[in-house]
Amino acid sequence: MRPHTTNTGKQPIPTEEHARIAERSITETLQVIANDYGVSRERIRQIATLEGVNKTEIARQRADDLCAQYAEEIIYYREAWQPVKWREQEITKERWHDWIAVNDQELEDRWNAAKDNPRSRGIVCPDGRVCAVCRVWDVWDGFYLTKGGINGRANVCKECAKERVTYYHHLRNVEVPTVTEKECPRCEQVLPASAFSRSRRNNSGLQTYCNKCHNSFKSQRKR
Repeated sequence: MRPHTTNTGKQPIPTEEHARIAERSITETLQVIANDYGVSRERIRQIATLEGVNKTEIARQRADDLCAQYAEEIIYYREAWQPVKWREQEITKERWHDWIAVNDQELEDRWNAAKDNPRSRGIVCPDGRVCAVCRVWDVWDGFYLTKGGINGRANVCKECAKERVTYYHHLRNVEVPTVTEKECPRCEQVLPASAFSRSRRNNSGLQTYCNKCHNSFKSQRKR
């Protein structure tokens, strides 16, 4: 990137270049243009303004056009329009709120209904929802049935649910003991791993109680 320089006044920008600068300012940043002419960004902004170009107004109009283009999608799939999605479409939530408040009362009512009733059964997103883990939208069939969820479905998609089960299965499937000694909670003695039976369901790979205490439990049950 070229270093930022300022115009000292010895080489003013020719008047015939003003129209070209104004045209470039619509699609290019002021700093890029300023570097090409060896002037400050403020000078480029002044020239563009004199030629009738207002970058702030252009950006606002572009945001309005995007809001109008994606209005139905934003409302219909409200849960999918997370901050990442807003950035992808270059729409800020503040701009969306301003636009919908002055353009369409019906759309605003629908947006507020979706916002105030995120757990409404199918009103926000009747065909599906966003997974709470991977944040990807999917149809309702992509979620397991559950009594307490929206539309009777879980908030995590099937793929993420399977990955979660597999993850915890590996955590609870300990093939080899992970400790060399352990304290028995009944006799309160720290014993070597050989004093405990194996258990794949415990993180340590060993039973909770030592073999002596475990055998005493069995003897008491037989009596």
